[in-house]
Amino acid sequence: MKNKILYITNSTDDGNQLGYRHSNILKNSSNFLDIDLLDFAFTKRKLTIFHKILNKLFIYPDIEVFNLWKYKKHIRNKLTHNHYNLALIGVVPFSFLSLASFIKKNKPDLKVIVDMTDPFSAHVSYIYEKYFHKYFIHWYEKKHFKNIDNLIVLNEEIKNYYHHKYSFLKNIIVLEQGTNLTSFKNNVIKINNKLEVIYAGIFYKKVREPYKLYDAINQYPGDIRLSVYGSFKKIFLPPINERFFYGGKLDRPVLMTKFSNADVIVFLDNFYGLQIPGKILDTLAMNKPILFIYENEQSPSLKYVSGYKGIFYTKNKTDEIIKQLDEIANCTKNDYNRDITKFNWENLVKESIFIRETPISMTKSEEIGKLNNPVKRRV
Repeated sequence: MKNKILYITNSTDDGNQLGYRHSNILKNSSNFLDIDLLDFAFTKRKLTIFHKILNKLFIYPDIEVFNLWKYKKHIRNKLTHNHYNLALIGVVPFSFLSLASFIKKNKPDLKVIVDMTDPFSAHVSYIYEKYFHKYFIHWYEKKHFKNIDNLIVLNEEIKNYYHHKYSFLKNIIVLEQGTNLTSFKNNVIKINNKLEVIYAGIFYKKVREPYKLYDAINQYPGDIRLSVYGSFKKIFLPPINERFFYGGKLDRPVLMTKFSNADVIVFLDNFYGLQIPGKILDTLAMNKPILFIYENEQSPSLKYVSGYKGIFYTKNKTDEIIKQLDEIANCTKNDYNRDITKFNWENLVKESIFIRETPISMTKSEEIGKLNNPVKRRV
């Protein structure tokens, strides 16, 4: 019999990284688990003036306000009328951490798993927050982590961070932001004199800035164009000239087509921190030359690309970026057969401890039954 799981998330839309993650976990775990999905995206609403003030003081952990009282009503109804072996909560938004405490209060014996994605207290966007804000983040995180049984994170670095920060967190599972290789087809490489370069993602002040890349494109001696896709602040928009194109935010399938038609894919790494830009495995899967721009030599992103062919590494300096662009332009090989099947979503979920070795909490009657009828269980 399959374990029954209450799966709580804010998105299962493949068009964004969070939704893409949860839709693939759901799809590839359905053979192992009986899933009851609660997708709460429909109740998201804009900030009220009151919550804007709270956000300014950083008493509320999200940029947008989510109707937690309404979510809790749905969850309580589910818990009352169904028997679950476990509950899984997809975070972000970070306020969803509080749902773990709510579930434990209503069903103390129910196993609760939190898929954390990015780390709350080590999030790069909070590095420059004031002491009071950081104190609140740590307090909020610790308070609700005490009510979870398993924590899922994106990489080993985040796992080690939480192991050292909270000694009570014993069960931490790494489940990367995988890729769906079957959606990517080998494409005919376009051969012409213009070097078509593409970047897709978000920019952050002092964390992931595009200015050196823009300078390099402007100064590059050959014929080149950089297409930029994503939703970010106006200060990060590319210059207005024939060497740049800004296409806004695209749905995932359209973006993958853009990737396949480009000559070079830019991967701009975070300048510091434990987080990994979400498109790293998608970028590898396209088998195109990758211009890998970094500053942190200890970046967790580097271990994912290490050993693969067609990665052109450069520090975040204008002259070094130009040099690598020239190297790519003169390279006779433009298509690389990178085997990253181990990062395919199907394989990641199948091999995850989340699927294979998740111990299930038993009710008192089930415990008594087991004592009377001992049966060896697979672990």
